[in-house]
Amino acid sequence: MSVNAIIAVRHGEAKGNSAEDPLTTQGFVQAEEAAVFLHERFGRAGETIQIISSPYLRATQTASAISRKLNRSFQKDARLIERVIGDKGGLSEEEVWGKLEEHFEQPELSFSGGESNLEVSVRVKDFLQDLEAGDHQGPILLITHRITMTLLLQQFHAAIGFKECKEMTNPDVYLVDPAASGVSVKHIWNTALPV
Repeated sequence: MSVNAIIAVRHGEAKGNSAEDPLTTQGFVQAEEAAVFLHERFGRAGETIQIISSPYLRATQTASAISRKLNRSFQKDARLIERVIGDKGGLSEEEVWGKLEEHFEQPELSFSGGESNLEVSVRVKDFLQDLEAGDHQGPILLITHRITMTLLLQQFHAAIGFKECKEMTNPDVYLVDPAASGVSVKHIWNTALPV
């Protein structure tokens, strides 16, 4: 797959996981910190950055902070929403993580009424194919969610999986960098440990 540079950003800390859950006060601070980092790293190059966000409120609030700092507008695309988890059946958080690990090993698995990793990967591939078919020449910045972002990055580096998903912070930033020798995926920043 031929790509522009893709900057994948996980949203700041949110009050919950529903589509309308906003960022927390700390999440707004994190979004501003990510915006400063992205401006320092990419905003001064004079390149036109295209920004696309999940339509979920926590993602669009993060996108707003970033787009203001980069002096760019952003678009929304529903293919970047978080995986619809479905009914976790009263499992504890630890048990849910155990099931999610199984879902990374067997991507067709899902919780009752939810999406599988395979289904999310299909919509992410469709999204990436549309990006590739587009005419934008500069970097593309995506604001999305933990599982969806992991599965998006996995399209470029198959070894990315459950470990990276579980360790992802709010926010987190990865760079998909096309080069003559092949596409690389680099973890370039997060608030816990700027890299």
